[in-house]
Amino acid sequence: MSDDRLIREPERRAITGLSYSTWHRLEERGAAPKPVKLGARAVAWKLSDLQAWVQRIEAEGVPTTTLSVPIERADEYLRSLPERISGADIRAFTRPAGIASRNSDLLELEGFPAPIERQGRKLWFDRDAVLTWWRSRWRAA
Repeated sequence: MSDDRLIREPERRAITGLSYSTWHRLEERGAAPKPVKLGARAVAWKLSDLQAWVQRIEAEGVPTTTLSVPIERADEYLRSLPERISGADIRAFTRPAGIASRNSDLLELEGFPAPIERQGRKLWFDRDAVLTWWRSRWRAA
């Protein structure tokens, strides 16, 4: 029998190990369970949905504490993203590999594609351009 107790944000963070912003980004991509709307500004998640998500992510070898992607799976990960991706999406595989841990690091990489959009400090990149760069620069190495 599943536990469908509703979980609010602080407990969701403790269960998944992910910050609000990282979790929200996953929700936008459809990669995390959607919350149940409780009111105009209140949401919760079903505990059973969160537990199933954590089990699936851990079975795939993605540590939920950092949401990093193993370098050997970067190509597959990039192909799974929408056409417009954030610097944080890219750093999910470049940070653990020691390639780049900040947006400024990404922009300094030789041949790295320029952002297609800037929203304050947030940078957006074309997924296919990043994928092409990845395949030409790092995958072959």
